[in-house]
Amino acid sequence: MNKRFLITTALEETFPNDQPLLLLGEWCRPFSKKNQLDNLNVKLLPYHWDDRSKLHRDYLYLDKFYEKLLSELTFTLNDIHGTQHDKRYWRILIGPWLGYFVQIIFDRWSSLNNAIKEYELSGTNIKSFEEDLFIPHNSRHFAGLITSDEWNHFIYSYIIKNYTSINYKIKPGTFKIIKERSVHQSNFESKIKEKISDFINLIFRFAQREDDIFFINTYLSKKKEILLSLKLNQIPLFYHNNFLDDLKIKSDKGKREWKLSGNNNSKFEVFARSIIPKQIPSIYLEGYKLFNKKLSTLSWPSKPKTIFTSSSYHADDLFKLYAAKKTQQGTPLIIGQHGGGIDRKS
Repeated sequence: MNKRFLITTALEETFPNDQPLLLLGEWCRPFSKKNQLDNLNVKLLPYHWDDRSKLHRDYLYLDKFYEKLLSELTFTLNDIHGTQHDKRYWRILIGPWLGYFVQIIFDRWSSLNNAIKEYELSGTNIKSFEEDLFIPHNSRHFAGLITSDEWNHFIYSYIIKNYTSINYKIKPGTFKIIKERSVHQSNFESKIKEKISDFINLIFRFAQREDDIFFINTYLSKKKEILLSLKLNQIPLFYHNNFLDDLKIKSDKGKREWKLSGNNNSKFEVFARSIIPKQIPSIYLEGYKLFNKKLSTLSWPSKPKTIFTSSSYHADDLFKLYAAKKTQQGTPLIIGQHGGGIDRKS
């Protein structure tokens, strides 16, 4: 069997000039090299989750593993921050990030291990990098990172260097800065609507009660939301995402030396527990105190009867902190399902 040179992402600096190649997936085909690759000796690794029975087995496993990690992080983060929050508090705050992160790194781990099993590999190229570049600031930043070749190259490289015997060469290079983004990018029209909502809220803020039901990103029409508020005997107020663009937090290696305490049942679990302290968004670690201070500046109901959203539970960290705190005080959190994906654990 001919040895093949492993390509993990579409970063062109990692491509050799004259070797048989193994592409880890379709994502490895840079558009600029499409015609060139078609003429080379290239193999494409089949995607491991095309096997739907494996997908189901892995889903069940990752669901259980997520719960174990969440319990460990509950203990660890309470210890770091000197708090005594319960597991549900941390589920609401960090659960969306943790759930996606564990699934993503398992997927990358599985692809690499399949490549090792199915092919004899001659080696791979790894770009030199500083780990700090790939620490998410918050949920929005994480959403931007995971779709970038740079972040994925970092994850694959971390696995290759620490958990495989694949030969690799370090290539000098630079990485572009991955910016924060939301699931739904704000456009000019939506920003104007937000300004109008802020103005309306300013006018009617005097009528806000501390126990008003809190609505945000309900996916209801404005007409229905107004009628619903009036039926509940409260003045309609329109809140929107309060992303943390102005809260810049530097990572601190000294605050990331901790370890998760669970028992490892596989090499993947060793990897997962080792990389979580390196990858947990800084808003939950170094910036936690500033994060809480920022929340205190928002004029949201202090004792809401109920909190209702259809999307803010996912990427709006300020909302998640607000919801986590209020649920500890007994406020119900209701999440409206608006599509196929929903976090049933919130």
